[in-house]
Amino acid sequence: MTSQDDDGEKRRRLVVTLMFMAIVIHRRLSKKNNHNLLSKEELLKRQLERERLLHKLIKGGKCRELICVSEQAFRKLCTILRRDGGLRPTQRMSVEEHVARFQHIVGNDMRNTMVSFIYGRAKSTTSRCFHRVLHAVVALESYYIQQPKGDVVPKEIQEKKRFYPYFKNCVGAIDGTHVRVKVPNRDAPRYRGRKGYPTINVLAACSFDLKFTYVLTGWEGTASDSRIVKDALKRDDKLLFPRGRYCLVDAGLPHTIELMTPYRGVRYHFVTTRLRPGSSKT
Repeated sequence: MTSQDDDGEKRRRLVVTLMFMAIVIHRRLSKKNNHNLLSKEELLKRQLERERLLHKLIKGGKCRELICVSEQAFRKLCTILRRDGGLRPTQRMSVEEHVARFQHIVGNDMRNTMVSFIYGRAKSTTSRCFHRVLHAVVALESYYIQQPKGDVVPKEIQEKKRFYPYFKNCVGAIDGTHVRVKVPNRDAPRYRGRKGYPTINVLAACSFDLKFTYVLTGWEGTASDSRIVKDALKRDDKLLFPRGRYCLVDAGLPHTIELMTPYRGVRYHFVTTRLRPGSSKT
């Protein structure tokens, strides 16, 4: 027998071995899947339980307590996500259940495992549900987060004598806030700033009617507010200011034509204390 015949025999044995292993693995997976399959009666029972749960949640007066929004706001949110965000129901899950499960997670800081247990769903299903709603929420950015044009004076300033005409060119306020996050241990030092735990420093601008006009996330907790503002003014989707307009900021940000900071050493917030009878003010 030649060496070529030996090589051919080895290849045939290898192919037969791989085919045998594939058959064994396929049979084991088939048995596992068949074992996990539920009957139609069990699926129908779980579906009815989920419908009763949603009915009690929306119409039982516990909506605000459980998912942090009122019943009216919940219905309106479902309508907006369906109409503008592109959220669609699946074969076995309605838009309302999508949004309710999403609110359980973000409103109460619940884990996927707990939400899956409450609704009788698999953890992978809960994860896909969460990301569907998240993508729909992100799609609403162009509808609800719009930078000011500066063509009109906000009524919150125009209707109050102590603000008008002094702040007639002001279009809003800017500040930063730290949001707690979980990151790998090797990256934790970059995110652990003055809070003592890992955070991201989020820069947000809002108008005087308390609507967000710009949000920049992703910076580590150790990054200063002034550094983040400089990045917001240079990036492609940058923070815009109408000509001749400005925003109010705190002393941690730079003072420029477009950013107005308070005077150093001037006290703007007064704390009133209630004196006891017979005591004197020091």
